[in-house]
Amino acid sequence: MREAAYALGMGLDLLVFALVGFFIGKHVLGNEALGTSIGIVVGILLMWYHAYSFIKSMKRRGSVK
Repeated sequence: MREAAYALGMGLDLLVFALVGFFIGKHVLGNEALGTSIGIVVGILLMWYHAYSFIKSMKRRGSVK
């Protein structure tokens, strides 16, 4: 059950980082689009890292072949 929740939560990385990037871009950079774009790129990279580590841990457990 924990693995399923973790796998479903990986997709939220993109949304969370896009929102954080929007607010940082709005208040720090003065450009919401630039902040959102940076947040999306960081969110995608983090999502792929989490997917890779999740699959690696599942292979160690023998759940995925």
